[in-house]
Amino acid sequence: RGAPKGAVTVSVVADDGGDQVTVLSPADGVPLVFDAADWSDPQTVAVAAVADDYAEGTVEGAVTITLAATSGDDAAYDGAAVVPDAGVSVSIYDDGERDAVAVSAVAVRLAEGDAGGVGVSVVLLSRPDDDVAVTATLSGAGASFVSLAPAGGALLFEPDDWSTPLTLTLTADDDFVASGQQAFSLSLAAASAGDAAYDGAGVEMLPAAGVVGVLVEDDDAVGVRLSAAALVVAEGAGAKAYTIVLRSKPAASASVVVALSLDGDGADYLALSEETVTIPAAQWNVPQAVTVTAVDDDVAA
Repeated sequence: RGAPKGAVTVSVVADDGGDQVTVLSPADGVPLVFDAADWSDPQTVAVAAVADDYAEGTVEGAVTITLAATSGDDAAYDGAAVVPDAGVSVSIYDDGERDAVAVSAVAVRLAEGDAGGVGVSVVLLSRPDDDVAVTATLSGAGASFVSLAPAGGALLFEPDDWSTPLTLTLTADDDFVASGQQAFSLSLAAASAGDAAYDGAGVEMLPAAGVVGVLVEDDDAVGVRLSAAALVVAEGAGAKAYTIVLRSKPAASASVVVALSLDGDGADYLALSEETVTIPAAQWNVPQAVTVTAVDDDVAA
């Protein structure tokens, strides 16, 4: 406005106390100083947004920079009005954080009976205002033989360690049933008592809808296993035995037909202990014995 009679100091203060904006120049707490020689030379005030982990989006007019002039040498500048008198409004643009729950996979493949299972990482993409509970749920017919750890598929993120990924481990128990490949869905949901952005159905999930496909590879097959591929039976020397066992658990009792198939003569002097072996479902893996006897026919073959 005009040359002062002496030094004029102008303080620069961010009204948020430095939580969102830092005054870089002049240094914190140091005022701008003008005197009669350089009063008309502009001096720069530089501010920067404080980097944080919160997803705030763009906040227009988030902080106001207030300036105040004082002078012990010139009463006209001591407490002089600053134009604009409302201070300088600062808008803050977020650097990319978003309120979302991210999962490391869109699909996983499990091997039935693999005790190690498969891990899926879950992480928040921004710092929450309060604890966030993420719960995973399996759905699909027969999903009960797929286990989740931690128990109940429950993960808890706290504000102080929000960026640390937590792991869900999926394990497919061996059910011993030949059912082929089975497909399930793993769905995630978030809840927070103190942060609405992380509470309820509106929480953003990555992948979309927070659903992970789960495919279980079956290690069981339908069939009968024999304990021996061949038997040598001597006439009049007693029976020889072999066992049969099912390769997988049936839905109900299974019957195995045992028959002799001989080339030429001789079927009449071989005897079987069983022609049909019935195996209850609960005893599917218990070997069942079948004996073969060669009857002494007193004929030199």
